[in-house]
Amino acid sequence: MNERQLIRTTKAFKTVEEDAFLNALSHAYLIVNEDADGIISVLKEIIKVMMRQNDEKIDARTDNLIEKQTHIDVKWYPKTADGKVSSEDITDLIADSFVKPYEADRKIYVLPFSDKLNGVQQNKLLKTLEEPRNNVYILLGASSEYPLLQTVKSRVKKLIVSPFTAEQIVDALSGEYTAIERLKTAAKNSCGLIEKTKKLYSDNDLLLINNLVTEVLVDMKNSSFVPKYVGRLQEFKGKAHLFIDMLLIRLGEVQKILNGLDGDKDARYVFENGDRYNNGSVVWAIEKIKKAKQMLFFNSNEIMVIEGLLFDILEGKYKWQKS
Repeated sequence: MNERQLIRTTKAFKTVEEDAFLNALSHAYLIVNEDADGIISVLKEIIKVMMRQNDEKIDARTDNLIEKQTHIDVKWYPKTADGKVSSEDITDLIADSFVKPYEADRKIYVLPFSDKLNGVQQNKLLKTLEEPRNNVYILLGASSEYPLLQTVKSRVKKLIVSPFTAEQIVDALSGEYTAIERLKTAAKNSCGLIEKTKKLYSDNDLLLINNLVTEVLVDMKNSSFVPKYVGRLQEFKGKAHLFIDMLLIRLGEVQKILNGLDGDKDARYVFENGDRYNNGSVVWAIEKIKKAKQMLFFNSNEIMVIEGLLFDILEGKYKWQKS
């Protein structure tokens, strides 16, 4: 299985595929995909099935043009390289929707980052969303539906692309990303997002930080170890976010094991070799990690945040050991 084939297993893709087969395509779809960097890949596969004519030669050419975003009857917005949709883009979309298709029997208008549209732009789209011309379809992509007006959401068919499992991602990417252990580590720390997996895979510090997370959770016995690990993390400049994300995911897997579920091998190692981890201490640590993530988001001092977090994790272990 490759990445495109994986996308075609999603409920979002299969829903549109069935709609097309039944000749019952919705005039507008909202595709919500938490993987913002991967939304265009998902939309391309959906557009291909919407434009399918069941002629192998024609469909191959159409798929190729869609992949390159050059199909004359599939319009992508924004048109500029800065990634920002302008009011002129919305005006162009509305006006162009009155023009008949050139090659196909339909036209598709695509706004991959519709959650970045402001209120004025969204309102400007409403009539086109509600009463489109015959054979005109609009695809809205978004990493979150919440910035979209309710009046917009009520006029579209919403489909959600759920995160993939780490195993699915490894299977889909292993043909291109051949360092399997690195790929597995990237996938399990990507929250089920393909593009995040790719970015993590390309990070030269990934495996080193993964090992540091294990070492902190297993070998950090008391507060005298904290300066050592803070210093170690300082060697990876600007990687505090990654360290905290990996800590959160690792302890989430440990929590699964504590609750009788399967966890990955790194979590199993922490569970078996780390001391004083129980449900109370793990829940405590997870809450402290989430707080640290928020602090980093608001540009708090990285070293102070990590130092405070490590002390908090130790505090939780002692607190819940006594209770």
